[in-house]
Amino acid sequence: MDPNGMSMAHQRCISMSQVGKDVKMINRNGDNMLLMDDNAYYLLAAEFSDVNQVTPVKIAARKDVQATFDADLLYVHGKWFSFSFDPYAKK
Repeated sequence: MDPNGMSMAHQRCISMSQVGKDVKMINRNGDNMLLMDDNAYYLLAAEFSDVNQVTPVKIAARKDVQATFDADLLYVHGKWFSFSFDPYAKK
């Protein structure tokens, strides 16, 4: 994204592994993207460079999530959980 946060300055395709073929981006904030396929929710760092493939981190089964807020909050089994991704530690 451009520094103004409104427009795209550059775009390229990067393949994702270990997700279903019908992946949807649910939300994005400055640091993370929340993705969803038929089976699960995934967290992916929003910024990455010089890679040809990324692997989102599975954070919850889709059937267990009742609601989402922003790109890093999920309501699971009656409780809100906050997630973050450290691209350096790969956790």
